[in-house]
Amino acid sequence: MGECIFRATFHVEPVAKGRHRGQLLVDRSKLIAAPMVVTEAFIRKVCRIGMYTPAGTRKFEASIKRQAIIDIGCRKARKTERPVIIAMTASLPIPDSWPDWKKRAARDGTILPSSKPDFDNYEKAAVDALNGVVYLDDAQIVESHTRLVYSDTPSLSITVWESDAIQAGVANRAEFYRLLGLQIEMPAA
Repeated sequence: MGECIFRATFHVEPVAKGRHRGQLLVDRSKLIAAPMVVTEAFIRKVCRIGMYTPAGTRKFEASIKRQAIIDIGCRKARKTERPVIIAMTASLPIPDSWPDWKKRAARDGTILPSSKPDFDNYEKAAVDALNGVVYLDDAQIVESHTRLVYSDTPSLSITVWESDAIQAGVANRAEFYRLLGLQIEMPAA
C-alpha cells in the first residue's frame, strides 16, 4: 500500500446510492400534428426517456464532494492518476423505535446493519462523490474495504491510499517512466 492521500470523516447520515430513474419526456410542439392512430414511429419521434439520479442521492454526493474539495484545498493536495485503495466506515443511526437493550447491542457492535440497503450501495454513493476530487475516476479503485456499523452520531469515514502500482491504461513507455518518477532519456524516433 502506498501513501495515504485522503482521510476525512463527514458528519452526515450516510445515504445509499439510489437506482437511476427513468422519465418519459414528451415534445409538446410535435403533439399538434398527432395522427388519429398513435404508432411506434410517432412515439419515437415525439417522446424520449430521460434518466436521473434520485434527489436524496444527488444531495448526499454533492455534500460529500463539497466537503472533500474544501479539505483537499486546505492541504493543497492533488488528485491522483494512480490506482487507489479505499477504506470506508458508514456509521448509520440507531433506529429510535428499537428498545433500549437492542440500542445498547447496536452501540457495542453486537448488532450490525445487515439489512437493506446493501453495503455496496453506500460505498457507490461515497466513491462517486469523490470522483474528480481525490481521484480522476472511481475506475481507479483496485481494492476496497467497507464496514457498516450503528452509531448515535451518523457519519462517514473515508481513507484513500495511492497504490504503488501504475494503472493499466498507461499509453507509452515515456508515460510509464514519468509515472514511476524516473528520468529516462528516450531515443529519438
